[in-house]
Amino acid sequence: MTHPRTRFDHHPEDRREDRHGRRPVGFGPTGAPIPQTRHRIGARRTAAVLAAYHAQNAERARVVITALVRAGYHVGPVPFGYRAHRLADAPGDGPNRGRRRIRLTIEPVEAATVAMIFTWCVTDGLSRTQITQRLIAARYPAPLHPVTGQPMAWSQPIVTAILRNPAYTGRTVWGRSHDGQPIPPTRWVFSKPGAHVALINDDMFLAAEPSPRHRTELVVAWSLTRTTS
Repeated sequence: MTHPRTRFDHHPEDRREDRHGRRPVGFGPTGAPIPQTRHRIGARRTAAVLAAYHAQNAERARVVITALVRAGYHVGPVPFGYRAHRLADAPGDGPNRGRRRIRLTIEPVEAATVAMIFTWCVTDGLSRTQITQRLIAARYPAPLHPVTGQPMAWSQPIVTAILRNPAYTGRTVWGRSHDGQPIPPTRWVFSKPGAHVALINDDMFLAAEPSPRHRTELVVAWSLTRTTS
């Protein structure tokens, strides 16, 4: 009984080139060589199928997350000033079925720190650098690292991230960036106000935003949320 040759059988005829100067990349079940052209076509088809599969899964995930956020459930890292309150898995047959739902609840000491940061920025007119220096000097509790859970040192990027997080207005939000690149607020997914307890009002949040264009886009996005959610 003879066995089909494989690409690992180094017989001289297995490495023969065809009339186009191409060598086979392997052998089929009958022992016939598989030319490189057919191999490349098969690889491209496989890649296309996998890409379509991943795109379909990504779209399904986007639909589920969008529905959760618009319903007021939190997705992603928990903002400084809040804690995650995990609810039972979503019942029913909708897109959220089987998904763990999270509401944000206040952590009093951290929430007071967030309110103070906005007050220093809007009322006292302090810069992000000055706010950071005050937080360090007064030893305010710092945010925890999302992976290690250990306290981080106060820094200007952390202060800026707090001042630009609309979750503090009582809304859940998702989709503020993609692959590390910022996305305009008009494309963010928002819930209506009241998804959780707000630490500051809309006016103070907008006043802390230095970019007039960003403020305008936020107002537009919030108005759209009120009419579509």
